[in-house]
Amino acid sequence: MSLKDFFEKLAEIFDGKREIEKVAQRQLKCQHFQHRTPTSHVNLPQPIIEVMRRKSAHPICKAILEFPFDWRPPQTSNDSVYKEHSTFKSHVELLGPNGLVKSSIVRLGLYGMLPHSEYGI
Repeated sequence: MSLKDFFEKLAEIFDGKREIEKVAQRQLKCQHFQHRTPTSHVNLPQPIIEVMRRKSAHPICKAILEFPFDWRPPQTSNDSVYKEHSTFKSHVELLGPNGLVKSSIVRLGLYGMLPHSEYGI
């Protein structure tokens, strides 16, 4: 599956009526995008991969696991507790100023965290 095919599949998830969902879907379906080649590759933490392989996981998880995204823990704070809790989380920007596909219209990414983890401010 190509990145373009993956984006098409991901766009299907955005089926709501909110304007931000419509914008995200349009941007993901854009036929003429140029993507950046990741400069590095960091795998998802194994515990997150295990959750994404469960039978109860959303079908898009299988497609997500096929791509060598550069997964990183969130880095929005230098607080030691925040950093400790971020080891259970990982994200990658797909569309946006730093995304695989540059966009000044929308910032969209994938954010994985283990069940029962806390999503901080």
